[in-house]
Amino acid sequence: MVRLKVNLGDSENKWVSTTADAYRRVKTEGVRHVQKIPTQSSIPRGDLDPQRNQARMMATTNRFFFSKGNHRELPSHVDGSCLITRSNVQFGPPSLGRKSYNTSSSDDYPRKAAARVLPHTQPSGRVLSGPEHEPAVTTVQRDYRPSNGKRQELHPRQLKQVKESHISPPCKEHLFSTTHNEAYTLVPLSSKSLIDTHSHLYSHVPM
Repeated sequence: MVRLKVNLGDSENKWVSTTADAYRRVKTEGVRHVQKIPTQSSIPRGDLDPQRNQARMMATTNRFFFSKGNHRELPSHVDGSCLITRSNVQFGPPSLGRKSYNTSSSDDYPRKAAARVLPHTQPSGRVLSGPEHEPAVTTVQRDYRPSNGKRQELHPRQLKQVKESHISPPCKEHLFSTTHNEAYTLVPLSSKSLIDTHSHLYSHVPM
């Protein structure tokens, strides 16, 4: 919290705060601008020998660690080197190992030896055929055999009855007249009706 201190009177510091007393003004120097070359780098150039640079560019980590200078002697094989990967951690006495590290599921559902279930295989498709002396025909061909009879010809009297039983067309045209045809008569088109664009606004229906 900043507390303001007011000095009454005609002194120079009549409006001075405690913050101004604690943090005095310090005169700082101006910032010096240094003109830098944009193409100049601050990274040191290092070794500029072209031969050594080429050797470093072509060097690999495999060649560095597995070089002839570092491995002049043949590798030596020591008996019992596999003991390095063997663990020495023991989880309690061996007699209590199975009891201590066992689950309730394995106790309730012990493993049982059972016969392996073989998958069900469908029998191979085989078309049943009849006797060898008969040709292979379908059930439709066997049940519905084609008739070998000739085309049936009707007697003239029967043919006349068939013709008379059919509905004969009307003899006169007025039997098919409708109220729609009488009310809406067809007006023939003329050149005047084609030119007159307002002719479709007039009705020809008799009132």
